[in-house]
Amino acid sequence: MASFGEFATVRCELPKVAEVRCGGQRYTLDDLRTLLGVKAPVIGVVPLPRIVEKDDEGRLASVVLEVGTQYTAILGSAPLIRFRDGAHCWPEVRKEGEWLLGVVEAPIHVIVFTGKSRCGKSTTCSRLGRHTEEEAELSNDTLDRFSVGHDGEPVTSGADVVVVPHPSGRGSVLLMDCEGSDNAMTHNSSHYRALATIAFAVASKVVHCEFGQISESTLTDLCATIAAKKMIKTTVSSDEDKWDHCSDLSLLVIAARFACNLQTMEKMLKEVPGTSRESRERNDVRRVLADEFKDFSMKSLPDLANDTYPNSMADLRTSLMGEASAVKRCGLELSGEQVADVFKRLCKELSDSEGVVEPYSIYTCVIRNHLQALAKEVRERFKQCLPPVERYREDLDDHEKDVAGALEDFDQKTREIESSEKEVCRQELAVELNGLFNALLEKNKELRSTEERAASMISLALQDSFSRQLPRLPLTRSMLTEELERFDSLVHQQVAAFDAQCARLYCSEVVRCTGKELKEKVQTMCSRVREADGARRIQVEAEIEDVLKAREKKFLNTLPQVECYVNDHVLDTVERDCIQVVHALAADLAHISEKGAWEEQKTKRRISDFTVTLETNVKQLRDRNEAFARRDSEMCVSIEEEMVAKAELIVAEAQARSSTSPEGRILSEKELEAAAFSLQALCNEYEVGTGDVACKHAVLARGKALVSTICRTTQDLRDANADLVHRVQEEVHAARDREASSFRSKFPEALQGWMSSEEMNMLDTREASLGAFDATVELIRYRGPAEKQICGDARGVLRNLLDELWKSVRDALDSQEQKDRAEAVSVASRLLTEAKSKLPPMPLEKSLEIEQLRCFDRRETWLQTYDSMTANLPCRPAVQAERSQLVERTSDMISKLFLDNEEKRRVESCVKAVHDIADKLLTSFKAEVPSLPLRTVLSPMDFSALDTVMESFMRRFSEDTKDVQCPPADGLQRLKDAMLHQVEVVRCASQEREQSLTKSLRGAADAQISALGAMGTDVWNAFSKARASFSDDAATIVGGEGACGAWETERVAAERRRVEQRVELVLQDLVAKRNRRWAFVRRGFAA
Repeated sequence: MASFGEFATVRCELPKVAEVRCGGQRYTLDDLRTLLGVKAPVIGVVPLPRIVEKDDEGRLASVVLEVGTQYTAILGSAPLIRFRDGAHCWPEVRKEGEWLLGVVEAPIHVIVFTGKSRCGKSTTCSRLGRHTEEEAELSNDTLDRFSVGHDGEPVTSGADVVVVPHPSGRGSVLLMDCEGSDNAMTHNSSHYRALATIAFAVASKVVHCEFGQISESTLTDLCATIAAKKMIKTTVSSDEDKWDHCSDLSLLVIAARFACNLQTMEKMLKEVPGTSRESRERNDVRRVLADEFKDFSMKSLPDLANDTYPNSMADLRTSLMGEASAVKRCGLELSGEQVADVFKRLCKELSDSEGVVEPYSIYTCVIRNHLQALAKEVRERFKQCLPPVERYREDLDDHEKDVAGALEDFDQKTREIESSEKEVCRQELAVELNGLFNALLEKNKELRSTEERAASMISLALQDSFSRQLPRLPLTRSMLTEELERFDSLVHQQVAAFDAQCARLYCSEVVRCTGKELKEKVQTMCSRVREADGARRIQVEAEIEDVLKAREKKFLNTLPQVECYVNDHVLDTVERDCIQVVHALAADLAHISEKGAWEEQKTKRRISDFTVTLETNVKQLRDRNEAFARRDSEMCVSIEEEMVAKAELIVAEAQARSSTSPEGRILSEKELEAAAFSLQALCNEYEVGTGDVACKHAVLARGKALVSTICRTTQDLRDANADLVHRVQEEVHAARDREASSFRSKFPEALQGWMSSEEMNMLDTREASLGAFDATVELIRYRGPAEKQICGDARGVLRNLLDELWKSVRDALDSQEQKDRAEAVSVASRLLTEAKSKLPPMPLEKSLEIEQLRCFDRRETWLQTYDSMTANLPCRPAVQAERSQLVERTSDMISKLFLDNEEKRRVESCVKAVHDIADKLLTSFKAEVPSLPLRTVLSPMDFSALDTVMESFMRRFSEDTKDVQCPPADGLQRLKDAMLHQVEVVRCASQEREQSLTKSLRGAADAQISALGAMGTDVWNAFSKARASFSDDAATIVGGEGACGAWETERVAAERRRVEQRVELVLQDLVAKRNRRWAFVRRGFAA
């Protein structure tokens, strides 16, 4: 969404016109009118944009709106009343003025301006309409809300209106500019009277305007205005209503030349003495004015050019707008839309009653429409407050107070209206509201009856359903408790089902009463079933008790007598007999349990009780037998304890044999097996001791416990021996680890640098560490063979650890040596690379001085750099070896440089000698070559002669350089190239001179040939002149007689021949022309 800063906002001063957003571009005033959707013309905007365009008359035509600025559009006047064409020319309200009034809210103050044409009414209205300082500054005498003319032709036709805000901030002011009373260009002179009648029927302030001063015609016009007022009927239809409208009339003198006040007016209204007809008519005018206007006000304005005009206009604006009351009838302040309706009705009534209007009926109609609109609004709001009665509503009676509330709302909205129509409208509204409410009540009553019938049908259906679910009486079987509880739950279900089915009903009282009746009836049905079931249960219980007593007596007579411990199968037989007795009892009671579920449960419960009684008797037999078993078990326990004591003695003896040291010694596997065999013999002894015990189960149980104890004792002996092995191993391993750590601790400081083999041999203390380990475990070794084996294994592991540590130290030293050697090689390589970059490339391009060579010899600096960069390397032998190689390589490089420089110096001396010989011969050759610039063009023979001279110089060069040692191979070629270059320069200069002379001579010849065209008849004289001119031109071109060579002479002769050939052709042409002319003459003479 775009922000506010991207648009310009334009709003209208009228309240009901929405503001619009515009882009920062050019808009005409018609464009703004279209955007705002207003029907009145837009005549300006405030604040005034910086970029504007004006028309020829200086009025604003278009503006360029600035984004981010809020503008207010200023509306001009809209036509309100125009007169139709025809015989009577009755007025009608225009749509533009009706729209303008339609957007104005109440209250509205109407000020009407009447008077003669061209007296300044429109100008005064326009100035009064400038209600803001910004608008006044913007105007600059060009912002006129009303159409203003500056010539004798009237501008206003009918009545135009403008709406401006009231200075108090409440409501608006309607300024109405009327057509002049003496408009000579109007179609009908009655227009003014019709407008005045309408003005007095609506306006609260009528201003009659006069220009310059008050005259007798002014009083006449006021009388005409009063006559228009007389056309208004003030009769009312009721004693309660009254015509409370009285328009104030003010006289405004525009551009007053003299002081105008009430005293002046009073003097003018005094009757004049005399009895003449004129005097009587004038006195009649004055009496009418004095009787009609008791509170007459008089105002004046200076000329527009007067400096006091702005202040006077401000005072006039304050006075008129303060004195003008709002349009109010019967206590109702009319809105703009209602005022427009009044104007329309007044115009219609003027046309219907031929100029006579009755405003009371018009205003009564407007008030009636207003009251009816309010009543309709209250009625619609009352309808919205009433609940929809599509179902029964219990709270509908509570809405009866809404009728009184609606009437009170109507009274509140019409409290200031004093018309008799108010009470009539209120009574009609009350009847309508009560009718609406009573209709809802009747509909609600019908809905209640419908719900009562529906609830009754639901209750009967549920009673029938419940009765079908109950058993029939008398009962053929007893009922279960669950069934009885289910019947109770069925009661609740029926009630819940009733509530559920009645949930769609809205009358809670109907549902509650019908539900209570249903619950009482189904509970009565349940009570009858319970009473029948109680009698049935008593009968069944008596039959079951008789059968139980007979079976119990028979079973007790068959139980055995237990005097000592017996086997379990005897008691198992008794239990099997109990089961058979129970099965027999079930068979005896089967005919009862088959009658129903409750009988079955009762039978099972009594059989269960009988089974418990039998099991109690069997349990007593088993308790007696278990007492005998406990006695036998105690005997077995005593024998077991004796065997356990013997096992402890065996273990003690085995441990005593290993007590050669405070810690003991480790038992061998053979000794452990012997102790285990002795412990196992105790189990056999237990079996012999318990052979006479009757309860074999107790014997077996205690035998298992003894075996478990013997096994556990044997395992404890083995575990104790294993713990001793573990402790010995830990002690031996600790001694081993101490020696390994001691050996390892000798190397960290020694490994900080590189060491020689002799230093390393001094650190090899592996044998000493082994000797220290043997001394530490010597006492442990002599405890027994197992301890000796453990010590030997630990010594072997220690030797392997020491060897691995020694190997790691040697590997670390070798790695350090390789690392230092690689670092030294890297430093030497960088220095060699630097030396190569500092030394000149080989072979040398030119020889160097001895001082320059010494500057390149920086071997000492390179060696110092190497020593400083390898000072921290611990492996010095590797560093020294690389240093020797660096010395050797740098010395070789410097030696090669010196040798190459010496060879280069020797070669340069030879080359210099050869070049000197070549330069000398080249100088001599240049003396043989023609000097530049050339005076003649050279011929091929001249160039052949130069080639011969060049070969002779080359032979001389070979003879002169045969004594030079190591002459350069390119010496002869260099001399030859120099001589060829010199010859080529001369050749080019000769060609350029040849081309230049050719072009110049041809141009001179062409000039002479061209001149032959103007030679006339003196052919021979022109021919001689052309030859002489060409010879002079040719001599000038070739540079005189001394500079003329063979080529120049030949070329001049060729061009001269071309000129002569052209002259011959011209001569031939002239002869031919002359012959043709003479032939023509002869033919003429012959004719």
